[in-house]
Amino acid sequence: MISKIKCADHLPICSIWDELVRAIRSNRLILVTGETGSGKTTQLPKICLKAGRGRKGIIGCCQPRRIAAVSVAKRVKQELGPGLEKLVGYQIRFSKKFDKKQTKIKFMTDGILLAELQQDPLLRAYDTIILDEAHERSINIDLLAGILKKLIKKRKDLRVIITSATMEVEKFRQFFDNPPLFHIPGRSYPVKIVYEKEMWYKSPKEIDLPEKVAVACSLIRESDRFGDILVFLPTERHIFETARLLRARFETECLILPLFARLSSAKQSRIFKPASKQKIILATNIAETSITVPGIRYVIDSGLARISTYNVNTHTKALPVAKIAKANALQRAGRAGRVQKGLCIRLYSEEDYISRDEYLPAEIKRCNLAEVILKILYMGFGPVEQFPFVDPPKPTAIKEGMHTLFELGAVDRKGKLTALGKKMARMPIDPRLSRVIFQAQKEGCLKEIIIIVSALSIQDVWLSHVEADSQALSNAKHLRNDSSDFLTFLHIWHKIHLLKRQGISKKKLRRFCKEHLLSYQRIVEWEDIANQIMSICHDIKITKKSLDIKNYESDNLEFSSTRFQAIHRSILAGFLGHVACKKPTGAGYTGAKGKEIYIFPGSTLFKKGPRWIVSGEQIRTSRLFARTVAPIEPEWIEELAPQLCKYHYFEPSWDKDRGEATIKEKVNFYGMTIVPSRKRSLKSIDKKLARNIFIEQGLSTGELKFPYSFNEYNLNILQEFQEEWNKRRSEMIDVDFQALFEHFDKALSLIEAKIGKPVVDEHSLWRALKDFPEMEGVFRLNRERLLQDVLKEDSDKLYPGSIDVDGQSLPLTYRFHPGSKEDGIHVNIPLVLLPFIQKERFDWLVPGFLTEKILFLLKSLPKNIRKRLEPLEETASTLAARMELPEGSFKSTLCNAIRN
Repeated sequence: MISKIKCADHLPICSIWDELVRAIRSNRLILVTGETGSGKTTQLPKICLKAGRGRKGIIGCCQPRRIAAVSVAKRVKQELGPGLEKLVGYQIRFSKKFDKKQTKIKFMTDGILLAELQQDPLLRAYDTIILDEAHERSINIDLLAGILKKLIKKRKDLRVIITSATMEVEKFRQFFDNPPLFHIPGRSYPVKIVYEKEMWYKSPKEIDLPEKVAVACSLIRESDRFGDILVFLPTERHIFETARLLRARFETECLILPLFARLSSAKQSRIFKPASKQKIILATNIAETSITVPGIRYVIDSGLARISTYNVNTHTKALPVAKIAKANALQRAGRAGRVQKGLCIRLYSEEDYISRDEYLPAEIKRCNLAEVILKILYMGFGPVEQFPFVDPPKPTAIKEGMHTLFELGAVDRKGKLTALGKKMARMPIDPRLSRVIFQAQKEGCLKEIIIIVSALSIQDVWLSHVEADSQALSNAKHLRNDSSDFLTFLHIWHKIHLLKRQGISKKKLRRFCKEHLLSYQRIVEWEDIANQIMSICHDIKITKKSLDIKNYESDNLEFSSTRFQAIHRSILAGFLGHVACKKPTGAGYTGAKGKEIYIFPGSTLFKKGPRWIVSGEQIRTSRLFARTVAPIEPEWIEELAPQLCKYHYFEPSWDKDRGEATIKEKVNFYGMTIVPSRKRSLKSIDKKLARNIFIEQGLSTGELKFPYSFNEYNLNILQEFQEEWNKRRSEMIDVDFQALFEHFDKALSLIEAKIGKPVVDEHSLWRALKDFPEMEGVFRLNRERLLQDVLKEDSDKLYPGSIDVDGQSLPLTYRFHPGSKEDGIHVNIPLVLLPFIQKERFDWLVPGFLTEKILFLLKSLPKNIRKRLEPLEETASTLAARMELPEGSFKSTLCNAIRN
């Protein structure tokens, strides 16, 4: 039957058919290039069959897009004809149509092959791999190129074909060590290129893109009202705006068909069906490669596309509309020459085209490398720095990808894969989503999280709201949860499966989806992904087989506070880098490392603005938006990722109530303050400092929590210190504080030697003294040693405890509180004596302050008198000595003494 296989008629690849058959038989790897329409994609699998491949394994054909994998598989089936059609099958993310026993040619997306590599690192199920559209340089293509380069050295029986329409030939030849190169000459049909002319428009400077497309369509229709037109536009918004304009302009004369990734498969397939009218297909770059649309004669190229980029410095993804490269422009033009002569109108100048780059930067240079690194490490192709990339990413990008994995707990600080990382790598989903699942296992909300993660791992379940009527918008609103966009997924899942349990037909379910602006195809994909994730969770023993997500119900989906927190803590574990805090003023948020973020207008939280949020996606369009948003508590962040928090400490002090030294702590996370100030035990941060403060502010002051006999004794001595402070009206007393510190330091050292561990707070001291009560005596202060300088002076004479007034001894009390009514020397006078007391006696104060008072009065004398008494300090001291006995008027006695 293989002998019946032949090249499709009139394809350029037919001219080197036999040459390629021989090359595949004798070379492990070959490169094949050729322009669009040369027949590479459809004929190379057949050539491999002809060369005897597919006997010891499957011929795997990788395509970058699902629609291409499916459409090409169908085309090759048709070409093989009856009897051989079972040799061809395909597998894409949520659909599998091939027979393990009969299938020889399997079309699939690059991601499917990478997933299989995790279970089968040597790809034993395949004997040939065709890597198509290599020029697109997606992450998966570059990753597969590096892996295949290693595999062909390990497997002598494996054959690899790298093919593309506009491949960077020399770069790939050098990468694969100069393998044989085959170039398919010519194309099926020529394509004429026409560049934009200002004369087409009445007001060239004011015209927008939809109007430009309409003008180009009109120019084509002037000469041909039947040939189909393919228009390349950058975004869905441009497609809808252009569609409205064209429908109004051409009414019923043309069939206007949109084509973009979020469109359902049924609507996508309409472009392949014959029509009695001229078709105008409005597409994004999804139609750029590998798709042959029958009847396409004309291409209108806007020269623009949304190009995904990732900024490793700000950790943000952006989808700006940018100019495509020359290679992409050639691919687009080639769509017009697949089945007949064609025309391509470029809505930009020839000078603009010439100035463009040859190729777009490889995706691996403009994406987050976390998933790539995780796959490389898990499949044993690490370390990442040594992996053979076609274009090695920058060290900063690898570092950022490793940081993301560290943030998720997938690698340790040394970059080694953790046990959690190995489990995460087994899940064919983004590492962030797999991290969410493992956190949900701890939180006890796996059922809800599997549903949410499945929704996040596909494209948006919502259809475009641009052309929706008010009733559909109202219906969609009822499916949303007001407190969290993530819980909206649970509402939708619950409603869909409730209808299924009630026996709703597929037709009615499709209608329900349409009426509620849901994509039926995405719902089907969502359920399939959820089942796959459930299966994987069973395999790695995360869930029990009894867990049933199809019958998920909650009491009217009103979540308890505990359940609400469990779900969102799990989500937070995977999206820590997507945390944001509301600005003090305005509508914006501050994200990681100072990013300015806004909640996407489509979110249910857009007008609510909770203080802290986490989002499933941060994407930059007109500004940086957080999409799929939920409120969180900031303390969750520290609980889930203490290794990512930065701690700042200030104001250490002694806390008598706690019996230990404390310090204030501030916690920052990626530049955001999650804890402005909280009290922490100092011993857990700095034991030496905690011990010193325990001595200086606890033991030395007697400010202790527990009762100790030594402290009662010490407090009496400290009280004596206090009295001396008050008497001398000084904040300091001549006490040897160094000696005080050394005393308690030595005492603690003695008891530490006994118990064999440091004593840094009262709790450890209390336990130690309970075990060794005889040690309490070492903490008693030596009064004579500490007050040695004070005790040398005649304190009672200078600062007596009472004074004699008219034969009565009146007690004195000293207070040192400057600025308060309590400040000064207080005399306790019985009321019966008050009428008989002469106030002049009190002008004398006490001997200790007599010199100071005399000096104050001398300084107030007129200058001519004051000069005669200088030096004043010496004169005041002499006068005080001569006025020791407080008799008569103080001022009169002072004047007499001065005269003398």
